[in-house]
Amino acid sequence: MSKAFPETEILVLKDRDMASGKETDEDMRQQYLLNNTPNHRVLKRREIENYLYDKDVLEKYCADNRYAFNEPAYDAFVTDIVNQNVKDETTRIKNICGIQVSINA
Repeated sequence: MSKAFPETEILVLKDRDMASGKETDEDMRQQYLLNNTPNHRVLKRREIENYLYDKDVLEKYCADNRYAFNEPAYDAFVTDIVNQNVKDETTRIKNICGIQVSINA
């Protein structure tokens, strides 16, 4: 692609769970970045959902869409937004937000 589009910079963005489901930590993330070209990026959080399901993001989403955010339920469930696997708990997050309509995970 660089020959066809020489002015275009291509970036590679990966979740921190890039090791085929194996746990990766900050040291492994740094190793990956050091051993790849500078256009490679790795999220600091486990998965992109860890940004989408961040408390501040959900509170704002709920406020903007007139949903009741259940902060105690969120705090009891999400104990480590950087490393926790929240992606597989979309239904739980939906319930914490009081969303009763169908939402594609």
